Amino acid sequence: MVSSWNVHQHRQMKQVVQQQKQSEQVSEIRTKQARQIAEGADVRIDRLVLLTEAMWELLMEHYGFTPEHLAHKAAEIDARDGHSDGRRTVQGQAPPCRSCGAAISREHAKCVFCGEAASLDDMTPFDRI
Repeated sequence: MVSSWNVHQHRQMKQVVQQQKQSEQVSEIRTKQARQIAEGADVRIDRLVLLTEAMWELLMEHYGFTPEHLAHKAAEIDARDGHSDGRRTVQGQAPPCRSCGAAISREHAKCVFCGEAASLDDMTPFDRI
């Protein structure tokens, strides 16, 4: 005769196994999302390197700039946010939507609230990278 305790234990074990499977599925999904984010960052970095290299070659070839000029300007830009840390920090708030007034992240081409295209007037090529 099977006791009610054994039935209870069997149910609990099934629940634990189901929870473990669900946890593994969630972990797999999060891992996949993290990989996609990393791949997107790689694409952005590749675009940034390409753009930077093209600009640098143009400046050297057409205007005679030297590596010293570049180092000086990089240090100047780095210090704009008050911290010389080797990083560029975007200053200011996200621009407002011309249609509804909501802030539009520089990462989006249009307002997530009303769909209005973002104004590119105040953006540099680097703001979209």
